[in-house]
Amino acid sequence: MLAAVLVVALIGSAAAASASAPQSKTYIAYTSGGNTSSVWIANANGSDPHRIAAGDGPLISPNGAYVAIQHFAQSGVALELYSTTGKLLAGYFNSARDNATALAWSPNSQYLAVSLSSTSTKGGGALGLIDTTTLESRVVTTGVIAGASFNPAGTQLVYGLSGSVQLSSPTNLYVAGVTGGGTAQLTTNGDSFEPVWARSGIVFDRSTPRGVSKAPIYQLWIETAGKLRQLTHLRVPALLSGLAPLEASADGNRLIAEYGGEDTSYAWTVQLSPLEVKPLRVAGEPINAEEVQGAQISSDGKRLLVDVGGLEHAPDKGKVESVGFGGGTATRLAAGSQPSWSS
Repeated sequence: MLAAVLVVALIGSAAAASASAPQSKTYIAYTSGGNTSSVWIANANGSDPHRIAAGDGPLISPNGAYVAIQHFAQSGVALELYSTTGKLLAGYFNSARDNATALAWSPNSQYLAVSLSSTSTKGGGALGLIDTTTLESRVVTTGVIAGASFNPAGTQLVYGLSGSVQLSSPTNLYVAGVTGGGTAQLTTNGDSFEPVWARSGIVFDRSTPRGVSKAPIYQLWIETAGKLRQLTHLRVPALLSGLAPLEASADGNRLIAEYGGEDTSYAWTVQLSPLEVKPLRVAGEPINAEEVQGAQISSDGKRLLVDVGGLEHAPDKGKVESVGFGGGTATRLAAGSQPSWSS
């Protein structure tokens, strides 16, 4: 019933659209433009850029076949799914009620997890799941969603969930099957969110309050076979929070994370074995609040996709770049922000 309310448009033949989406070469997607932003697609090296549609927040599928684009219009759909050739496949959710953010693709590109922040659903939001084989969507759960990630097999989804928009409301991790069925609660501490499901385990944030004048501290933890282990013990300034994991390499040993807080968003790298956590240093770029923001890590863990200089500026003021996991000299790919790739 709720899924029927949230899905406001379905365009074209679902079966035909899915069948016509072949395995594609590697692409990057990004947002560009001044007052009106649009999503662009280019080859992995930045060549042959072409505009897909108005919108922002693109998230391209691992197989390079699909790109999800979000909209913030007063009316219409809140999220659209395109093929990377530019064909509109489907539109989802009502933008008058819901803000839709594409959170994660399953590794096999069949499923897309979408966070909805809404005034029309219980708890202020919901977690949606789009199936590219049917182009249909369903609601996994309602509430405030704090991150989501698929297991390497693409059969399960872990997500952070709070029952209220109140900051004091407990947030825990839950696991659900992508085809429905039972949901299991993974944590009970009330301070767990932003999970990334890697082969090495589920990496996530736990927060520790520091009083009304200071932001809570976020530290990285990992859950493996039912056991929890703290990964970071960072000293964090009062107005900053710490690290949030973004994505893991295919073998689960390397992650890209973001160090955030007030007016701050900067890329860090995390290696699990041997454990090494450090800020990403891009040659010629200072480590500060307005420079290198993390986006994604390549499947082999050797390269990172970053947004340089795009924070709090128009999208075309940023630079989409690729840099090695250890930092160093970056390769410029495009003028834009909010990058995503199918690497």
